[in-house]
Amino acid sequence: MRMTVKGQVTVPKIIRERYGLRPGSEIRFVERDHRVVLEKAQGGDVWDKYYGFLKLSKGTRTDDLIRALRGPRP
Repeated sequence: MRMTVKGQVTVPKIIRERYGLRPGSEIRFVERDHRVVLEKAQGGDVWDKYYGFLKLSKGTRTDDLIRALRGPRP
């Protein structure tokens, strides 16, 4: 991975998905033991901790999952 001349880096998709990093997520760079570590900032959106929680099969729609969880309508 390389840093651009503007100081920008791309966070790999697998890392973004694993830690729920989305556009607008608050992150910070922290120095630890002569290393620079990227951390997801605490606080932020209350729903951030749930982002990516449900793993759906490819092609599964959220609406179908909700219908399956709720059961048939009365």
